[in-house]
Amino acid sequence: MLCTTTHASFNKRGTTTHFPTTTQEAGARSHYPPTPLLPARTTCPEPPPSAGGPGKGLIDDGFELASKAGIPIPDGDPDKLLAAAGVWEALKTSNGVHYLPAKLEQIAQSFETVTASDVQYIDEDIREMKTAAEDLIVTIGDLAQSCRDQKAAIDDLRKRLEGILIDLGVALGTELVETVVLGAIAGALTVGYGAAAVTAYKTGKIADKVRDYAKIITDAVRASTLKSFVAVAKPLGVSEKNMQRIIDLVKKRGDDIKNPVGPGVKTIDGKPLITDRKQIEAKYKHAQDFGVTDPRGKDGFANFEGAVKKHVEDPETLHIDGTYRGNPAILNYNPKTGLVVVQSPTGEFVSGWKLSQAQADNVLHQGKLGGG
Repeated sequence: MLCTTTHASFNKRGTTTHFPTTTQEAGARSHYPPTPLLPARTTCPEPPPSAGGPGKGLIDDGFELASKAGIPIPDGDPDKLLAAAGVWEALKTSNGVHYLPAKLEQIAQSFETVTASDVQYIDEDIREMKTAAEDLIVTIGDLAQSCRDQKAAIDDLRKRLEGILIDLGVALGTELVETVVLGAIAGALTVGYGAAAVTAYKTGKIADKVRDYAKIITDAVRASTLKSFVAVAKPLGVSEKNMQRIIDLVKKRGDDIKNPVGPGVKTIDGKPLITDRKQIEAKYKHAQDFGVTDPRGKDGFANFEGAVKKHVEDPETLHIDGTYRGNPAILNYNPKTGLVVVQSPTGEFVSGWKLSQAQADNVLHQGKLGGG
């Protein structure tokens, strides 16, 4: 782990000199004036989480400044916030998201030439989806900007805290503190004042001064521009409500398709179709409904017989225990094709044709069928 540090050394006049280094580079820059350093920390601690962490954004070598500040010290990770901003920005500009509103508008426009009575509602719902997509894109941009703003606020606060921590070292005097070692790990600042200062603190000699600077740290944190929420230009509450309404409609329609029969209608397992050539010939007038275009005759009858059997065996066909012209019958109805094949309770072929909408409604909701 790379742990960036700044050594602030104090001379006898009380002024400071800053030497930026890293733990990987320590001692490598021989042109800096040699400074005897008391160890502040021997290792870089594991960084706290970037969000939702314990609020321990300041770690020292014995003064317990964060504890004395009395409030959480932000421990956000600026690098992770910047990376998160990049992810949100990439999502916002991706083809699937960026062009979604325009695609939905095209779909809505495609219904403008359709004259069915319920098309206007479809058109309105699609445009509601378009508006929701536009609002979501704006919110994604707000999330990206909030990440950038939070990073800037953390950077600014840390800069202020570094100044306060160095001022504390100056105030303690060179007799106790020759160097303040400031470290920056992912989620926190670390500061070391050295063994002499820590010993003096533990014996109570500088407790009041440390307490005073802890209060200054408290004031700096409270004055920071850090946010505990994301500011969005377009709250998603209205769009969410509209989308939920559409989702509920789609779900209801899906449930209707899965179980389209009324509560009093009973479906049963399919029964093999028993055909009689005389009955096939009698109902050949409906052969074209099943895609059979042969003229009346041996081939036409055979093809019609095969078509009605195939219909009964189709997995999409519903087998309804109902009535035909008031008599018990099995109504083999396929909602996708609109075709029905009527069987007797024992499986014999009775008739078959393409239902009108009114007939289909009667079959599905009452289990009854006439005509044919």
